[in-house]
Amino acid sequence: MIVPKSLTAREIDEMLEQKRRWIYKHQAEWEELNATRIRRDYVNGEGFLYLGRSYRLKIVDRQDVPLKLKDGYFCLRSPNGKPLDPDAAFKQFYREKAATRLGGRVAYFVPY
Repeated sequence: MIVPKSLTAREIDEMLEQKRRWIYKHQAEWEELNATRIRRDYVNGEGFLYLGRSYRLKIVDRQDVPLKLKDGYFCLRSPNGKPLDPDAAFKQFYREKAATRLGGRVAYFVPY
């Protein structure tokens, strides 16, 4: 939650108390949605979404970054056939792409 710097700790606590029910409700909904989350196997051919399209995974021996989108495939670096930390590689990839794409949109709306 982002609050104005002018609010005191007491005012913030009061605001949170007023929103407590809403927070718990939405937290429960989020947990319910994620309870059925798809578990992925990081093997050749597994599908992963990016910008509304599904891309197949290709395990590669060498590349300069842990994960990249190349020639219609997610290429995941794995020197011994088993990816070192595929979850972290995908999270990093999505975060970097989001920062790039969302930065311009945020800057557009800042004056408002």
